[in-house]
Amino acid sequence: MNPLDPDVATSTLLRALQRVTRDGSVDPADLATLPPELSEALATLAERVSALEVRAGRADHLEQTIERLPIGFFRNSLANGKILYCNPANAQLLGYASMVDAQENMGHSTAAYVHPEERDAMRAALVRDGRVDAFRVAVRRKDGAIGHVEFSARLYPQEGYLEGVMIDYSTQKRREEQLASANEALRQRSELLEAQRETILRLSVPVVEIWDGVLGVPLIGRLDGERTRLLMDAILSHVVRKQARTVVVDMTGIDAVTESTASNLLKLARAIRLLGSRVVLCGIRSEIARTLVEFDAELGTFQVHASLKDGIAALIRESRAKAAAAAKRATASARAAEAAEAAASAPASASTAASATATAAPRPAAPPSGASATAPAKPAAPKSSAP
Repeated sequence: MNPLDPDVATSTLLRALQRVTRDGSVDPADLATLPPELSEALATLAERVSALEVRAGRADHLEQTIERLPIGFFRNSLANGKILYCNPANAQLLGYASMVDAQENMGHSTAAYVHPEERDAMRAALVRDGRVDAFRVAVRRKDGAIGHVEFSARLYPQEGYLEGVMIDYSTQKRREEQLASANEALRQRSELLEAQRETILRLSVPVVEIWDGVLGVPLIGRLDGERTRLLMDAILSHVVRKQARTVVVDMTGIDAVTESTASNLLKLARAIRLLGSRVVLCGIRSEIARTLVEFDAELGTFQVHASLKDGIAALIRESRAKAAAAAKRATASARAAEAAEAAASAPASASTAASATATAAPRPAAPPSGASATAPAKPAAPKSSAP
């Protein structure tokens, strides 16, 4: 048999083409019976068919994989927005049973948007960037319920479609809303607790007026920086408003005195002194006194008493002594005023008496009628004789 016989070559070529189109293979014996140019073309065709079959197999596998994906996959037309393809997960995210159900009942894909502004923002991002990533929108399901989805998509202008993936964001949205609500409740509770703490702090720093010009400050618990600030504000305000001259600080209820407590106490005392008032420290127990000494607290400028009773008693004695001294000074001033008044009235009395005496003296008798009213002439002095 001549391998170059046209009939044989045609028969061989048809058989080889059938085999190539069937399974993408070629028999080497067929290639040997064909002319070189046909053998080369047939081999090239077999390779391309084999590659297409592989690609088709991959495409089929990819399509099956997409169908089984637990996340939504969609392809929408750029011309009219209709759904070209969507896998079951994507259809179910929008409340539809299948792709056909979504295609028949949804119509335009943009009809699923609840808020038009979100749809416009998505379109603007696609036009600007050609893609959107993790875009969150509210969608209306087939039954009218509102859901939340997050999708990423890419624009394919030449192919004429938009393709992307979609996941359900409703559960996470609810969790985020619950978290936001919990955070808001926590914030409000924190504000309430802070307000209560502020109120408790202010109630824990009472300032009472013992008597005119004397304020009492009983300290209880710890004297930290925040409480010192509130205490200082309250005391200084009362000192200015009441014009207090003395502030009695009772330390009987203080738990312990640390270096910070001693420092805060001295700051408080100095601030009171700057307003012209003095500080009386009471209730200095032995352990507090030892701690203050260890911290080199300068207490020499303050009046210190072992108990509040001793401090109040000392102030009462001092007040009485001042009152007695004031009364004594007032009495002395009154006596001095009386003496000055008596001394000033004495010359006036003497002048009045002299005037009264002169008025009461007898006048000389009037001369007889015809007599000269002139006084008698004095006798002439004797002339002196010459020696």
